[in-house]
Amino acid sequence: MKWGRDFVGGDIQSVRQNMELIVDGGVSQVESEDQSKWGWAWQGVGSGKNLVWRSAIGIRADGSMVYVIGDAMSAKSLGDVLVRAGARRAILLDMNSAYANGFLYGPYKGGRKIDPASTRSPERFWIPSERDFIAVYAKSPAAKAD
Repeated sequence: MKWGRDFVGGDIQSVRQNMELIVDGGVSQVESEDQSKWGWAWQGVGSGKNLVWRSAIGIRADGSMVYVIGDAMSAKSLGDVLVRAGARRAILLDMNSAYANGFLYGPYKGGRKIDPASTRSPERFWIPSERDFIAVYAKSPAAKAD
């Protein structure tokens, strides 16, 4: 949803305001690598020093979710990948090597990295942290141990 534009219905439990939508209406919104709009790159590579770990989450037209994480991505390349993955709307999550992480957890202790090259361990959310995080839960009637 775009803050101030889209209606929030009664079935929404909570809303997290983040940066601008990186994809809106199936179109990437990245016109420049303006760090004040798309996040500050730390220790970036490439000619503009803007290629860093980045992550984002989007929604496809059928309601399914798409999550993108990768190293050496610009805001433009992230927006383009989200569009190619079918995102109708998408928002940036975290960026830079210490913070852009994605993990899958089962109902039992464990977990694994979505991208094996990411720098943090799945245990990072089991200890206190100054960073917030987003969790998506799915009901599973026949969940098995990791």
